[in-house]
Amino acid sequence: MWYYIFVTFLLLGCLLFARINSAYHPDLLINKHIVIKRKGLARLLIMESDPRELKIDNKEKYRDKLLILGLICYVLWAALVIFSVLFLVFGPVTEIEPFEFDDGFFVSALNQTVVLMCTLAFLGFETAFYFLNILRSPSVNENKFVRVLWYFVVVSVFLISIFAVIETVKLFF
Repeated sequence: MWYYIFVTFLLLGCLLFARINSAYHPDLLINKHIVIKRKGLARLLIMESDPRELKIDNKEKYRDKLLILGLICYVLWAALVIFSVLFLVFGPVTEIEPFEFDDGFFVSALNQTVVLMCTLAFLGFETAFYFLNILRSPSVNENKFVRVLWYFVVVSVFLISIFAVIETVKLFF
């Protein structure tokens, strides 16, 4: 029971980061975008905050522009949700050696482990892309030490996400 609540929480976190990664600003590293004509759809899909500084509202002229990165995140999120449901229902329930993910939270079936690792890896990649946007923030660019620290964080999150993907693939062999 707790496993499904935890995975649902992680998938909702992935959806939140997809929304954050969909906000446009011309100073972003990845700034290719499409314009959403319907205001309601744009309000639903695109975060209103500045993607570089979440505490500041984005300019009104940018709020209808959906980053291609955000669109990719939404599509991959939908695919991950469908995969997770199908794999948890129809996937192999092969017992594996249980490992403790968090204090008292054990995962002991192959299908649960794969879904958990895929969700964590996707969340890590989305977070890393968001951190790349923060690197374009004026407050980060003012201080060289802070900028170097953020580069270290971005590389670390990417590497951890890649490690999660490799560990997930190793489960099948």
